[in-house]
Amino acid sequence: MTRTDNVANTIRLLTCRAYSQYRFGSITAESTADVRFIAGDSIAVGDGTTLTVQSGTIFSLDVVPIPWGINDTGADKCTSFDQQMIDCPVAGYPDQDGQFGRDKRFPNAADGHAGFSFTKLDANGDLLAADAPDWRCIRDNVTDLIWEKKTDAGSDLQFVGSTYSWYNPDPTQNGGHAGTAGGGSCTGGILCDTNAYVTAINALQLCGKDNWQVPTHAQLLGIVRNGDLGGNVRGPNFKPAFESTFFPNTRYKLVWPDQDTEAAGYWTATRTSATVAKAHYVKFGTGTTSTRNMSEPQFLRLVYDPKGEE
Repeated sequence: MTRTDNVANTIRLLTCRAYSQYRFGSITAESTADVRFIAGDSIAVGDGTTLTVQSGTIFSLDVVPIPWGINDTGADKCTSFDQQMIDCPVAGYPDQDGQFGRDKRFPNAADGHAGFSFTKLDANGDLLAADAPDWRCIRDNVTDLIWEKKTDAGSDLQFVGSTYSWYNPDPTQNGGHAGTAGGGSCTGGILCDTNAYVTAINALQLCGKDNWQVPTHAQLLGIVRNGDLGGNVRGPNFKPAFESTFFPNTRYKLVWPDQDTEAAGYWTATRTSATVAKAHYVKFGTGTTSTRNMSEPQFLRLVYDPKGEE
């Protein structure tokens, strides 16, 4: 995207990222549209300077949509020495996460809190309205990843309460540790491990896809909803670190009040090292992550990555 400044008679390259649109202060540019600024407007240039539009001068921007490709943290509040979850900015505590990024620039909660943007999909993978009462998968509009929706039906293959041991028999992927077959407790008539579940979901061609996988550590952390909704916040206002509107039936262990009855979190495909039979998991109660022996049961949510088929 270029900005032509006919005062200085120069062309500068601006780098601005968003999903489907660009925003410049209070001005929004839809994709492929031009933006014209009038006298009195200010434009922030990539080198940190700010130019003020002079009377009669026209600034024209050619807008090309470029997806972010990565989610922000969802933290849109700030902290001080003795306070948490307060409005930004905070005097004496500059440059906090809550002041920058998608969660600050795109706070529209219609499709996700603080910069997140999700779309519901039906059984065929077709788009649904945000208020659709029934959906099978969730598309992340920022990363292009598609996530499975868990169900609350106790006999269903995708039952939210099912747990699985970590198991991957492919030596090109498991780093020397295949894990444990059938070590969880699940429904659907399958062995209760990650490999068996992936195989079963792909056989269903859930949402029209047959290349579902256990998410990587980075992918699963990408849908953690931090800020005032997760982290190690304690007290009666504690809320879990996920988008419940789009990801219902998500299991988590509360920090307050203490509830230790749930499995700790959701498996990722990411191993800890080549010498230890452990893998990473993500906890959606606190938005934090840890490691666990592959033989120990955890919850599981699969992901489809369209880049994997390119």
